[in-house]
Formats: sequence, structure tokens, C-alpha cells
Amino acid sequence: MMRRFDEGMAEIRRASDIDPLSLIISADLSAPLFFARQYDQAIESLKTTLEMDPNFASAHIRLGANYHQKGMYEEALAEYQRMLKLLGGGKYRLGISVELALLYAASGKRVKAQDILDQLEDQAKQSYASPYDIARIYAYLGEKDQAFEWLEKAYESRSGDLRFLKVSHEMDSLRSDPRFTDLLQRVGLAA
Repeated sequence: MMRRFDEGMAEIRRASDIDPLSLIISADLSAPLFFARQYDQAIESLKTTLEMDPNFASAHIRLGANYHQKGMYEEALAEYQRMLKLLGGGKYRLGISVELALLYAASGKRVKAQDILDQLEDQAKQSYASPYDIARIYAYLGEKDQAFEWLEKAYESRSGDLRFLKVSHEMDSLRSDPRFTDLLQRVGLAA
């Protein structure tokens, strides 16, 4: 989360050496690569995980995220749909909805992204929806003021997801804004 990708990769490789059959550790090998924007390497790593177990849902959502960042939108959508099929939706449906909204925003399907965003905001009024995830979608849609409004809500609720601020792809459009620098400092990620 501090952009120390080489160190992170060394640690996850060490974990993999200790437990080479762990699916989650195998999938986690892709994380430093994803955040370092080395998508091709992350995809290859995730394919290795899926060779171990083609039904490991966590690898599918990560593979989808990497395809998304490469602009391979159909492949990303297929991976998200595989994960939903494997898990039957339930509590994971919300997480996939967020990823779908981001995918739709990136692929020019703004109305579909907005529909999901509206559902999340309605849910936030009644129960819980991650303010950080809502901010991610707004940022991807280019609506900076709304993104910062929801980032402040995430900060006020002490959302653990704020740990992704420094590496999140969705926040790229906000990085040059002084409000983003201020938030990084308040969260403790400015260094």
C-alpha cells in the first residue's frame, strides 16, 4: 500500500515458498504486480493459480480486474460472471457490483455504471455500502467533488479501504487535487 512493490513481492514469494499449495497465497502473488501495473505478469500468475483450482473465485475477480485495467473489457466481464456463478452471489454480489460499475464506466457504459452507483447510494441510506467503493465509482466517472464527498465519509467512518488510496487505479484522476494530498496525509499515507 506504500508502493513498495518489490518488497511486497519478495514477502509474498516467501509465503509461497513456505506453502506452495495455498490458493490464496498463489492468488496474492498477483497483488503487487497489479498495483505496480504489471498486468501481463499478474494475469500469468493468476492463470497459474487457476490451474491449481479453476473454481477458486478470488482468482477470477483478480483476473477480471487485471483484464479491466488492460482494456480487455469482455474478458473482465466474463471473469466477474464466473465468480458470481461460483459463489452464487450472496454477500459477494455487492463487491462484484462495484467492479462491474467500474468496468462499465471505463468501457463507456456510463448509464449502467450510474445505475449501480444509484443502488449503492440507496443502500447506504438504509444499511451499509462502502463509502470508499462509492468514491471509487465517482472518481472513475470523473465526478471529483462527489468522489471527495464519499472519501470524506470513508475517512469519518474510519474505513479500512482507505489503505488503498496510494495505489488505487480509480484514484488516478484525483491525485493532482490538493484535497487528495490532504487526505493522504490525514490517513498516514503521505510518506
